[in-house]
Amino acid sequence: GKISALDALLGFDAGGYELAQPRILTACRALDKLAGRGVADFAEQGATLDDGAEQNLLQLPYQKCSLDAANGHGQLSFFLGSFAHPSVDLGGVDVLFTDSLLWTDATMRDLARKANAMRPGSIIISFKPFEGEAFRSEGRLTLPCSRYPETEFEVQRVVDVASKHQAQQ
Repeated sequence: GKISALDALLGFDAGGYELAQPRILTACRALDKLAGRGVADFAEQGATLDDGAEQNLLQLPYQKCSLDAANGHGQLSFFLGSFAHPSVDLGGVDVLFTDSLLWTDATMRDLARKANAMRPGSIIISFKPFEGEAFRSEGRLTLPCSRYPETEFEVQRVVDVASKHQAQQ
């Protein structure tokens, strides 16, 4: 949820998806703190997802907590579930972060197909790179994560494939 929270603080509308109940509760507590509301004890709603359980990637996500846009920051919402679900549209996403260390090749292909809908210029930060001509490498970025204090992520930019083909002709 750190990237989503940073996006919201910079004025963007942001959303974060977590697969595991403990992670979504941590994100919602951090959101509450950020909002100055004090730390709430969030009710356990709906089915819980196993931490890292890829078989749960297609469970319908639902909003667990949110913060409305105000005072210079954007809207921030956290969802329990996966952005890989068919109902999630990435067309309006400007920054996508996924710690894809455990994703299979098939899951990465599915996410790349969804990310093709992102606008040209959008940024993807992922442990594993997204494959396809719509994604141009911008280098690597070292960030802290829950596994290690320093983890290298691939940074990619979504390119306009139609314009790219026209320029090559």
